[in-house]
Amino acid sequence: MRPVITRISRSTHVPNHIGLSWLDSKAAVSFVSGDPKALLDEIRDRAQSLIGPDATSARRRNIARALAMTNSQLSVLQMLQGQALAAQNWKAVEQLDRMLDRLTRRYGDLILVHRQEYSSQPTVQVTTQHASIYATNGDGK
Repeated sequence: MRPVITRISRSTHVPNHIGLSWLDSKAAVSFVSGDPKALLDEIRDRAQSLIGPDATSARRRNIARALAMTNSQLSVLQMLQGQALAAQNWKAVEQLDRMLDRLTRRYGDLILVHRQEYSSQPTVQVTTQHASIYATNGDGK
C-alpha cells in the first residue's frame, strides 16, 4: 500500500505540545506546504512588533523565549551526552561537548542581555559643586 501524500494549507498550525519555537513551527508548515509565504509573513509581523508601540515588551518576550529555548536545548544536549558516555561513543561525546560549550556561551550572553534589559530603568544623576565657588566675600567679588 502506498502512502497518501496530502498538501497542508498555509493556515495549518503545528501543535504547541511538540515544543517548536514560532520560527521552527512556521518553517515546518512552510516546508510541508511548499509555500514560504507563511514563514515570511510571520517574520515580517515579528519585526513590526519590535518597532511598534509595544516594542519594549515584545523585545523582552523575545529575550525570555530565547533564554527558555536555550535552556531546554542545554538540557537535551546534556542528556544526549550522558547517553553517548554510557555507550562509550567518544566521538559523539566530543562533538556534544563542543556544542554544549557554544550553547553555554550563548546562554550566558542571553542572561547578560536579559539583565541589561531589565536594569535599563532610568537613573537619576545628581552633580554637586563645592559651595565655596558661589560664596562671595564682603566686597562683592
